[in-house]
Amino acid sequence: MGGLIAGALFVLPSLLILIGLSWIYLRFGDMPLVAGIFYGLKPAVTALVLHAAHRIGTRALKNRWMWAISAITAAVVGVILQLALFFCVPRALAPRVRWAV
Repeated sequence: MGGLIAGALFVLPSLLILIGLSWIYLRFGDMPLVAGIFYGLKPAVTALVLHAAHRIGTRALKNRWMWAISAITAAVVGVILQLALFFCVPRALAPRVRWAV
């Protein structure tokens, strides 16, 4: 029971922040000030994620073989995600498109 409570309290703050930011973006995203703030947050979030990935990678990847395996894996995942976007997004939007007959 304690593990569930600890897990919930670990995830809950970030979930509430994301819900709040999503609401702000949906409600006020068309205002130039709010759009500019969110546009400025994108590079900061990207930098934080890249920094965290580099920090974990330098600790976990001990030799060149491990670095090579992780680079190949990242490339393969990137290709798979691009293919998924290429094939899945048009099909997901297809039911909403009205074709002229």
